[in-house]
Amino acid sequence: MFARVLMGLVILLAFSFQAEGQRKRDQEKKQEKKQEIKLDEDLVQFSGMVRDLQHRPLPNVNIIILTERRGTTSDQRGMFSFVVRSSDTILFSHMGHKGTIHVIPDSLGGQQYPADIFLVSDTFHLAEVRIYPWKTYQEFKEAFLALDLPDDDEQRAYH
Repeated sequence: MFARVLMGLVILLAFSFQAEGQRKRDQEKKQEKKQEIKLDEDLVQFSGMVRDLQHRPLPNVNIIILTERRGTTSDQRGMFSFVVRSSDTILFSHMGHKGTIHVIPDSLGGQQYPADIFLVSDTFHLAEVRIYPWKTYQEFKEAFLALDLPDDDEQRAYH
């Protein structure tokens, strides 16, 4: 009789440990789902258009999320759209323009964040460069004057 009661207690303890383990797993799953929902709430669809100061669209602008080291480019109309997180830092760069940094605000009212980005042109002028097959202008002049051209137009055309 004592053996039956002891066996019953052992079985009861085994089931209670199993039920406690199941409860812990359920709580962990609920916690993971809450974290996933929280991560999804941080995601924002960032879209807009990149333009110069004359409001002309800029195609193929490099767009990099600095915090994640990934990016995209704007299309031929200067438009872009991609997913970011709140407080991400975005770098916009384009040849002939100064790069600009845009920070996604922490507190957005929704899942969409539209913005027009304006880039300032960055031009500079180089001094004129003349390229000759001779080292100096004097050598060029001597070679040109020493040039032996045919007198006949037909030979000159096919020479």
